[in-house]
Order: sequence, then structure tokens, then C-alpha cells
Amino acid sequence: MQEFHDLPLAGHLGKRKTYLKLRDACYFPYMRKYIFEYVSTCDWCQKIYYKNALSAGRLIAIVSNDPNEIVTSDLLGPYPASRPERYRFVLVITDNFTKWSELILLRKASAQAIANALFENYISRYGAPISLISDNGPQFISGVFEHLSPRLDIKHMKTVTYRPQANLTERVNRNLVQMIACFVEENHENWDRFLHEFAFALRASMNETTNKTPAELF
Repeated sequence: MQEFHDLPLAGHLGKRKTYLKLRDACYFPYMRKYIFEYVSTCDWCQKIYYKNALSAGRLIAIVSNDPNEIVTSDLLGPYPASRPERYRFVLVITDNFTKWSELILLRKASAQAIANALFENYISRYGAPISLISDNGPQFISGVFEHLSPRLDIKHMKTVTYRPQANLTERVNRNLVQMIACFVEENHENWDRFLHEFAFALRASMNETTNKTPAELF
């Protein structure tokens, strides 16, 4: 259980995701009970993890039918400059259909840097999505970013202010922040050390909506 929950490749994810990973690898009596108890009593998880308690309200689903149809993006940071690369931000891009996430390290969060990172690390590899959802951060509503969208025939949509649930990447960010907090050292200069392992953990974990891992669907 320690290997499937505590290590960077596991990412201290929740009870159900840990159980589903272990279920595919082995079996032992009452494994669901023991795994749920193990994760529930994890010291780091109790200190850091966000409690899912959403207030009641009207939900409007964002429906996508194919991979790379709707992509969401958000910026995480600033963090202390990492060593030796001096990264301070993470651009997180998530496919709405498969839940596949790309984690892109950035030294600065200018509109030009984000537009370049989006093209070089996502669009050049997977193609341009039909729609891109972002928040109303200044980087995403700048002229540089707005000119990129029509050139590549991407419909750029912004989330409503104070309604982050419309952006799937906000949930990915929450998990990623918790992962970083579990493994960062006291000087906080190595926060980017396990980012590739965290990306693996996110992509290899069963999603409760699709009942598949992002790696299976992407």
C-alpha cells in the first residue's frame, strides 16, 4: 500500500484511486477496507488534502465527445525559483474528454511565454483543439494569446468570474498542489523535482467520471 500511495509515482491520491490501482496489481482479503483505512490515516493527506464539500447549485455540464475537442488550461504559481532551472510556474493543460493532463514548467508567466508553451508542448504534438477554456487571467486575455486562437482556428472561451468549476484544470491544479506539498522540502527550492512522476500518477489513475485512466483514452 505504501508503494501505491506514498511514492511520487503514486502521488498521495485518494482512497478510491489507490484502491483501483492496487486492485489491478494484486488481491488480499478485505483489501478495500484496509486500503481505505490506510489512506484515511495517512498523515500527509490529513494535513494537506482538500475536503470535497461543494455547495448545492445548478450544474451545467461541458460535454465533449472526442479527445482534443475541448481543452482547459490554467496557471499554477508563482513558486520559489527552483534549482537549478529557476522555474516558478506550471502551465497545466487538460483534455476534457480523456482527462489527460500536460504539466509544463515556466520561468515566467507572460502571455508570450504561455502562448509559446501551449504551441510547442501541446499543439505541435497533438494538434489544435476545437475549443480552449481558460480563466480571465491577464495572460489569457492579452492580445498575444487572443491572436493565437483565430490563427489556429481555436474557439477561446473564458470561465465566469468566481466559477472555477467550469475549468477542469482547476481540479487538476488542486491535486497537483497537494502532491507538491507532500514531497517538497523545507527550503521549497525542489518543488519541481517530481513533476514528471506527478504527471504519471495523474494519467495512470482511474477517473470517476469515465471509469478509465486518461492514458487509456488519450
